[in-house]
Amino acid sequence: MNMKRAFLAAVAVFIMMPGLAMAQSSSTFPGSFTFVPLGPEGAEFDLSLTCNGGTPLSQSVATAADNTINFTVIGAFEAGAICNFDLSGLPANGWDLTDNGNCTDVAAVENGPAAECVFAIEPTPFSFWADISWMANSETASDVPVSGDLMLECTSVWDTVSMVTTVSDTYPITMDGLQILAGDYAPHPDGSTVCSATLMVEDSAVEVDSSGCSAVSVEVGDPVFVSFDDLPRGGAEEVSICSIEASVFFEGIPTLSQYGMAIMVLLMLGVGFVGFRRLV
Repeated sequence: MNMKRAFLAAVAVFIMMPGLAMAQSSSTFPGSFTFVPLGPEGAEFDLSLTCNGGTPLSQSVATAADNTINFTVIGAFEAGAICNFDLSGLPANGWDLTDNGNCTDVAAVENGPAAECVFAIEPTPFSFWADISWMANSETASDVPVSGDLMLECTSVWDTVSMVTTVSDTYPITMDGLQILAGDYAPHPDGSTVCSATLMVEDSAVEVDSSGCSAVSVEVGDPVFVSFDDLPRGGAEEVSICSIEASVFFEGIPTLSQYGMAIMVLLMLGVGFVGFRRLV
C-alpha cells in the first residue's frame, strides 16, 4: 500500500513539474551600443548580461552598433534577480565608454522588458599644445622684449555638445614655452581633424619657423597621455603637441670699455688743448 502511495506521489510530481516551470515568468533585458558620432565600420563587440537569479545566469552575444539584443531570463522576477550589462572588446586607445544609466542594477520585469541599456562609445577628448622653443644668438638677445600673438586652431573636432566645429584662441606671447588650446573636444572619427599653431611676431629681430605646427593631423587614438607638473593646465590628459622655433637676433649697440672711454677723454682733451692754443 505504501509503495502504491509513493508511486502515485511521484507520478503527481512528475505531472506537475511542467506546470510549475510554466508558472515562472519570462523577463527580457534589451541592450545595445552606439558610436558617437560614428565609429569603425563593421566593428563588433561582446554585449553580455549577468544576473544573480533566474535562468540562465549569464549570456553573451557578439553584435554590431545600433543593434538591440533582447536577453531572456526565466524566473528572474520570482527570484528578485538584479542584472548587469557589460560591453567588452573595445579598441585599446582613443575611445571612452559611457551608458544611459540603464545598464547596472537592472531589476527584472514580470513577463516584460526592462528599460533598454544603451552604451555610448565616444572618441577620447584631447588638448592641443604648442611648444615654443626660443633661441637667442647672444645673452643680450634673450633680454629683448618680444611682442605678438600665438594663434591656435583645430578644425573638424567633436565637442561636448556633439557638434562638429572649429575651435581657436589667441594668446599673448610669453617666454615660458607651452601654450594650450583649452576645451573638451575629440578628434573626429573620420580622420578630418587638423590642428595648427601660428606665432605672429611684430619684431623684425625675431625669425619664426611654424612649419612643424602648420597642419597637424589628429586621429582617434593618436594623442599621447601626459602628466607633467609644469603644464599650463594641471593633472594628466590626452594631448597632441607640436613645436615652433623662434630665433631672436640682436647685435646690440657698439660701446667702449672703461679703458676706451679713458683714451677717448684724453684724445678729446688733446683736441681741445690744440684748438685753444690756436685761438690764443
